[in-house]
Amino acid sequence: MNIVLVHGAWADGSCWSAVIERLQADGYTVTAPQFPMTQLSADVARLRQVLARQNGPTIVVGHSYGGQIMTALGTDAPNVVGLVYSAATRGAIALATAWLREGFSTRLV
Repeated sequence: MNIVLVHGAWADGSCWSAVIERLQADGYTVTAPQFPMTQLSADVARLRQVLARQNGPTIVVGHSYGGQIMTALGTDAPNVVGLVYSAATRGAIALATAWLREGFSTRLV
């Protein structure tokens, strides 16, 4: 199982270092990419690049603004099997709720 960790604004992938160690110790393949943080569309494009490199099912975890990035993927992310919002922005939760109503079969944790 792959896990992609999406950092929030004013942070970078290193903010996940303790989480990465624990998940890797449990056997997960973990990626915590950097995002340009210039505009949402650029951040979503970067997440799509990262997801294209994942082999197999992938869970995406977003913290803060990272929740908006992963929600903006829409339903066009075939290897994504779940989304986890970790203190993610409220706007992301509202968008995800609408997304779920449209048929994306995942569970918010």
